[in-house]
Amino acid sequence: IDLPDSVEQIGRRSFSARGITTIKIPKGVTSLPDKVFMATCLKHIDIPDNVTSIGDESFVGCKYLESVVLHKYITYFSL
Repeated sequence: IDLPDSVEQIGRRSFSARGITTIKIPKGVTSLPDKVFMATCLKHIDIPDNVTSIGDESFVGCKYLESVVLHKYITYFSL
């Protein structure tokens, strides 16, 4: 999924239980809500440096997830 640059917010559970394997997070998004990627087919995700917080259980049930790249600007991240 390649979200347009005009996206500034992503809703809770927006992608949960969907078959997405990749996603590009736009520069306007500064936080990822709870359970946003729960039970997806993501294999790898690179969280851009504009994102400063990642909500609870964002990656729960992501059994194919191999890596998550975080940047130094993350102030909150909960598994």
